[in-house]
Amino acid sequence: MLIRLTLMLFFLLNIVLYSSAQKIDAEKIGLMYRFSQDGARLKMGDLSNKIAGNLVAEKLMRAAKRRKAIGIVVTVIGGTFTGLTLSAAVSSIYFPIDIPIMFGVIFTGITLPVFVRANRKAFQAIQVHNHALKHQTKSSFKPQIEFAASSNGLGFVVRF
Repeated sequence: MLIRLTLMLFFLLNIVLYSSAQKIDAEKIGLMYRFSQDGARLKMGDLSNKIAGNLVAEKLMRAAKRRKAIGIVVTVIGGTFTGLTLSAAVSSIYFPIDIPIMFGVIFTGITLPVFVRANRKAFQAIQVHNHALKHQTKSSFKPQIEFAASSNGLGFVVRF
């Protein structure tokens, strides 16, 4: 009897812990969010895998990944302009550095808002995912533990 009760409580505890382990946490650090699940930090690709199955969250995550890709391209362009201009200035090759370095600084400066917006879209996707998960677990997972008596004896009844 005690063994059965212990096993039922063990399985019930595992189910409850498993259902709460799916939530993805977001911590705001400066302008950006850092995402984690069960203490492990998640990157953009990991987030896409974790929210698979929720169409709205997947759409938001695709938009976030697209913006991040655009930000990376613009960063490379800005870094190239800045790097080539500074290397030409250091090597004392005559090269007009005003215009290219201005483009490099502008392109690099543009990337910050692009990355912040991409991160915000990822945060929205995580919010949608967590909200759907909370409603899913509330509506479908309603365990009941009852004390029952029959002609065979006393016991607990667990209904899922």
